[in-house]
Amino acid sequence: MTNVPLCSIAVTGRGVVSAIGASNAEFAANLIAAKGGIDLHDHLFADRPVYAGLVSAHENVTGLDTVAPGGFDRTARLACAAVAQALREARLWDEERLAVDGERVALLLGTSHGGRSQLDRFSESGMNADDRDAARGVMERSAHHHQSSVVATLFGVHGPVITVSTACSSSGTAIAHGVELLRSGRVDVVIAGGADAFSKLTYAGFSALGAVADGPCGPFGQNVGMTLGEGAAFVVLERLDCARERGAAIVGQLYGCGTSWDAHHLTAPEPSGKGMSAAIADTLALAGMSAGEVDYINAHATGTRANDVAETLAIKRAFDNARIPPVSATKSFTGHTLGASSAIGVIGGFAAMQAGALPPTLNFGEARPGCDLDYVPDVPVATDVNRFLAHSAAFGGANCVIAGGNADVPARQVMAEIDSVVISGLGVISPLGCRSSTFFDALLAGQCVASSSEDAAEFTAPVAGFDARRDLPPGSGARMDRITQYAIAAIHQAFTDAGLGNARQRGAKTGLMVGLCRGAAASFETYLKSVRGGEWERASPVSFPNLVMSSVGGKAAIALGLRGPASTMVGGVDVALTLLSNAAECLQRRSDVDAIVVVVADELTPLYQHLDRTHRGALPALPYAEGAVAFVLERRERTVARAGQIRAEVAGWAQTFDGAAGPSLSADGAWLERAIRHAVQRSGSAIQDIDLMVTLARGEALHDQREAAVVKRLFGDKLPALTALSGHTGLAESTSGFFATAAAILALESGHVPAPAGKLKESLSSAWLSAAEQGSYTQALIAGSSDFGSNSAVVLRRQIEAACP
Repeated sequence: MTNVPLCSIAVTGRGVVSAIGASNAEFAANLIAAKGGIDLHDHLFADRPVYAGLVSAHENVTGLDTVAPGGFDRTARLACAAVAQALREARLWDEERLAVDGERVALLLGTSHGGRSQLDRFSESGMNADDRDAARGVMERSAHHHQSSVVATLFGVHGPVITVSTACSSSGTAIAHGVELLRSGRVDVVIAGGADAFSKLTYAGFSALGAVADGPCGPFGQNVGMTLGEGAAFVVLERLDCARERGAAIVGQLYGCGTSWDAHHLTAPEPSGKGMSAAIADTLALAGMSAGEVDYINAHATGTRANDVAETLAIKRAFDNARIPPVSATKSFTGHTLGASSAIGVIGGFAAMQAGALPPTLNFGEARPGCDLDYVPDVPVATDVNRFLAHSAAFGGANCVIAGGNADVPARQVMAEIDSVVISGLGVISPLGCRSSTFFDALLAGQCVASSSEDAAEFTAPVAGFDARRDLPPGSGARMDRITQYAIAAIHQAFTDAGLGNARQRGAKTGLMVGLCRGAAASFETYLKSVRGGEWERASPVSFPNLVMSSVGGKAAIALGLRGPASTMVGGVDVALTLLSNAAECLQRRSDVDAIVVVVADELTPLYQHLDRTHRGALPALPYAEGAVAFVLERRERTVARAGQIRAEVAGWAQTFDGAAGPSLSADGAWLERAIRHAVQRSGSAIQDIDLMVTLARGEALHDQREAAVVKRLFGDKLPALTALSGHTGLAESTSGFFATAAAILALESGHVPAPAGKLKESLSSAWLSAAEQGSYTQALIAGSSDFGSNSAVVLRRQIEAACP
């Protein structure tokens, strides 16, 4: 274990598109001048005008139509406009190309609902899922990770491209992950922020919950309720010393970022503010700041009664006896921009710092009961701002707080104890069984779930043998949606396997990070049916909260009492490996966190199955599958100290991006190969040290042939034991990466490697195993690609020595 200082993080660029400005300069000027952008709009719904904070103008970025010829959502367009601004201010966009190596640049995009305005039109049209072309376009353009893919392709990003979706704290959580990436040294530049376009589906859901204000929202004031907005906001981040070395104009610094789960309720914040308070405390500790040094708080402040009172109490709890600084609410200017709101709050903090004035809370009047802080009502206040906090919270109880400040105020040096990260527990819910032993025995036996049915509705691989009463911990969600049940059951298994007993006893220091592709698809289908034909007033208030991707993690956190670091990542087939990498990155530097549980999950629904198949024109080689896999990650020293088991070390990881928006990957797999080489190098090993490789081959020629080409270039004639599992399990979009990882861990331990099976076996070359193989394996590589251009690789190392001292 090594002690190292956490490097300072510079903000060198900002970009904002919002209801009060199409540029950072316009946004900041209107914010300080108290000019709001919420208006009454009569064109959104045919039957009534509504208040909203809409973007009236933004830059049309050159080349966007070229990189996404199949079309793109307004969310992606807003994001591209904001990113272009941020890169120009950072002087990293030179004649329509990046001025730095794209492989050393990461994009982290936070979005609450992705490309949902595509689904608005689909719902209004009556949702004709039999229209193959329409269905295909909607499914591609509305995917959360398609928004990130479009942005990354346009700006030439080839490093990690990660989509974060923790509802209204999405862009803040994206920034927090970006800070970790920079501190790891994996990249030199991070573009982080978020975007969401106005969506009728979303507005109708909030309205059904009774959360919408009658007029423009007035957080903490008398007009209770939220106003929906839209927008995008991004910052360019660099290590401070590197930014200074290249002569960048530095906007300010980010001192620290903290996240937490409320573990209380899906839609209501923890009433005492305990969850938000924990995120504030973590942020201050990671920033080396005391509460008394904070000059300003840009609050989450949605305007709803429960949120504003809980946030007030959270601030009081976190600041205790320290002076509480002035608080104001940017949403009173822009409306609630959902996934973009955190980043807008951060940029609002820098605007206050540079102007020497606090932006006010508009539409305030007087404070409502339970809100008794200094909320800077209605007019700006001149004062010096050197350090500020930007708060965000979300459905699911996912909180994020970011500390920023003046570049001329030195950050205190905060030391981190770097330790290796190990997997100490695993849990598996799969079509092959609901225990890791059952799952692995079925793999070794060559059991295959592939269906021979010609009926698309039946061509699926559901979970086998799941019993909520048996597989869920007592009192933890027998009536929840199926995807959440699977996730909770897998986490419960993983905790038990790790010997950690009751998760609830360790919840305050245990994080939960979730990886998804579709999320709670059954709830989404139910909600879409409720508004079919544009009957927005019939929106289901029961299913709407489950539409946010963080609902799965939020309900799991509630069921298991997990309140530590929080995140939800969204992606394609490699999202599990991306999730594992980022959780390890976070834990490696967090000696104050006991463990992080990572879980991925899928559920099958008829509508999503049909829609996703439309681009193939026929049944795929493999059935779609469902399930969940969870791992408990710990720092090695802690696992050894408690005499826990070490199932494997997470030794190396990496992500790259092809540079193609949509399902059009490079045939030679060059960027997949680079991800693998980076992961192996990070592990401290060489390619020839890898003796087991599990790929994410899926019976589709584009993916499988490129993987085969990469394997040949990497290993030549000296191949490791080589296998893939989708023929056994079916294709579980989120979970396939962790099915592969679990199998790799069990193979390292047992010395038995399962061979490919079923139709997948038929599509692979003879280089892959033809039968289960026995041997002694020490290092496993798991690698693969998603449909939208991201590539991920993870190296696991078997532990020869016992963990116990």
